[in-house]
Amino acid sequence: MRIARIFIVLALVSQVLSSQSIQLTKTTIEQVIKEMTVEEKADLVVGNRGIPRFGIPKTKVCDGPAGVKSKPNRKGVREFYTSWFPSGTNIACSWNLELAEQVGAAMGKEAFVLNDRDVLLAPGLNIHRNPLCGRNFEYYSEDPLLSGKLAGASVRGIETVGIGASIKHFAANNQETFRTKNDSRMSQRALREIYLKGFKIAIDESNPMTVMASYNALNGELTQESKALLIDVLRKDWGYEGLVVSDWTKKRNTVLQMQAGCNLLMPGYKDQRAELIEVVNSGELSMEDLDYNVRKLLEFKMKTPAYKKIKSSGDLDITKHAQFIRDISGECMVLLKNENKALPFSKKIHKIALLGASSYELVGGGNGSGFVFAKHVVELDEALESEGYVLNKTLDNLYKEHFVVENERRPKRSGGATKNGSGKIEPPRELQISDSKLKKELKKSDAVVITISRTSIEATDRGLALYKLNEEELRLISFTSKVCRPKGKKVIVVLNVTGAVETANWKHLADGIIMAFTPGQEVGYAITDVLSGKSNPSGKLPMTLANDYSDHLSSKNFPIIDPEYYVAPVIIEAGGTSEPVTTSKKKVERNNKKIKNYQYTNYEEDIWVGYRYFNTANKMVSYPFGFGLSYTTFEYGNPSIKKVGDSWEAKIEITNTGKVAGKEIVQLYIKAAAGDIEKPNKELKAFGKTKILEPGAKEIVTMSFDAEDLASFNEKSSSWITDKGVYTAYFSENIEKCNQKIDFRVRKKYKKKVSNVLECPSELKIYTKSDF
Repeated sequence: MRIARIFIVLALVSQVLSSQSIQLTKTTIEQVIKEMTVEEKADLVVGNRGIPRFGIPKTKVCDGPAGVKSKPNRKGVREFYTSWFPSGTNIACSWNLELAEQVGAAMGKEAFVLNDRDVLLAPGLNIHRNPLCGRNFEYYSEDPLLSGKLAGASVRGIETVGIGASIKHFAANNQETFRTKNDSRMSQRALREIYLKGFKIAIDESNPMTVMASYNALNGELTQESKALLIDVLRKDWGYEGLVVSDWTKKRNTVLQMQAGCNLLMPGYKDQRAELIEVVNSGELSMEDLDYNVRKLLEFKMKTPAYKKIKSSGDLDITKHAQFIRDISGECMVLLKNENKALPFSKKIHKIALLGASSYELVGGGNGSGFVFAKHVVELDEALESEGYVLNKTLDNLYKEHFVVENERRPKRSGGATKNGSGKIEPPRELQISDSKLKKELKKSDAVVITISRTSIEATDRGLALYKLNEEELRLISFTSKVCRPKGKKVIVVLNVTGAVETANWKHLADGIIMAFTPGQEVGYAITDVLSGKSNPSGKLPMTLANDYSDHLSSKNFPIIDPEYYVAPVIIEAGGTSEPVTTSKKKVERNNKKIKNYQYTNYEEDIWVGYRYFNTANKMVSYPFGFGLSYTTFEYGNPSIKKVGDSWEAKIEITNTGKVAGKEIVQLYIKAAAGDIEKPNKELKAFGKTKILEPGAKEIVTMSFDAEDLASFNEKSSSWITDKGVYTAYFSENIEKCNQKIDFRVRKKYKKKVSNVLECPSELKIYTKSDF
């Protein structure tokens, strides 16, 4: 009884103390920090726990670059599904900031209303440095301006519903192989102009609640432990005041993370918390450093629904989002080829030969944190039939029988690319159909659609085997082309892929090519709407499709994991392999030796990424950056540029000269005046998209840029510099096709000095124009 009384007294005392504790508000934040114990502060910054006695809630986050990732059948949670939106690359194909913001708002609404989250861990905006990066589908583009503008729009959309966004992964996380420790080594110029620029644009235009520090190292320092990156650049140079959160990783140097201003360590481990308490008590970490991170976390928490005690209704009709996804898909895909107006299908085309196993198992998006447990993924066969097309039943039945065998063969796992989220570890093998059988069935059809699919997942980069079409896929395209095209039957190839694939060696065999990428759960309808003409595609490529993978300068410094091309080493560290890289035929212990492209990657290509290299070097490509066809045509006229305050205003008149309604994307590239450093031939500095223009309709597209937008980074002075002189603006359909151009003069030199940090710690060969 005595012990029971003691517990009752202690409980009452605890309640009294709790009721007497000051509550967190904007005016009491410093008092709260002063009253908190070291243990409570550790609870906050390690794992994001709440402190009830101060009214500090635990805030909840969820993955979501393409929609909310939340299992529908979690124990104790009502069953609900979320919408699978177009991937980041698809959003980039739209070049439409309004669309990006609308998608962000829809995702944010689902995160809050359906899943009661405070933060959606999106968007991702790392650069497509190399086409084999396994996570490119989450990211926008090879260009930082396009990436940054779209990310900013997405953040604005997400945060309109009251929850936070988290732009990621900061910074230079451009490969997945050994991603937790790989050191991205590059010049300050490449870092500033290519890999940081998009983040700065997104922060300037949206001020996201959080920024996520990446797994990798940057010029010798892990980004989560880099004061140069998180304080000097992010805070001092850019003026960011929000929360910095770590990517979800194992325990690191807690002292360095706290000193660097990595405010929140996730997911948070007990030994990490214990270490934090120990180093503060011993004086190894100052209370001032800890309080800085606590303050940032409290400032963040006060912005969240959890703090404001706003409860979600849990009621949202996501069928409207399904229709929205379908409606925007035409803007999020690219028509690469349309020979002799093969598309849209004429009214005479009714019977379709649907070929390729992927036609019956489309990919809505990539795997990993970017996967979404949608209630359905619309397949191409069901979408075509719903629009009145008649499929070849013999072929249809053959493929369905093929999948009975394939689904038994392939092991299942949670998270995949199928309708119910059960997933498959590997894609389906192609169905082997004899030439005679296929020829016979092709005669019965009016047109042919062949689908090629690829998926990818975080933590693993794509190999060349996934970049190239395999022997069976090439045979299918080649044989079908040989049989059908001489008879006037159109052969359409659909690329339902999570990243760039080869096109140069087979594109001549198709009448039409649709680069669908992964447009979300309505993928079957999206493709069908473009085939039928219900949707006029207005997307343009956000990356370059090279003639050959080796044409990318970064290919010389990127891990190739395909055994037939390269046997990758297995990296074994003290305590075992920290992260599986690949499987090699022979294990090699290399505890003390650094392995190129695994433990470090040299960005020798410097600023010459994507079109900056191909266009400057006059290198032939399969399809250039910004390329995309339409079912209508546009005329560019009356270009103008004038100085308005501190900026320049560029205008161009766009007229729909075709026979159907459509949208056009105007890309403004600028050739810089001569300076003391090498510059690309021309760079994207602004873009705009028309509304839907009916035949004969006109619209004036207005774009703006300022001296900072024109600047190049000068390493000698650690400054952004825009030289005086004559610049040329190109109003273009794509990087290679200029429709109008105009010169303008910069009369005053612009110079902005920034922190001289993040220098490459070792000698690094840098490509220059003379190397092209």
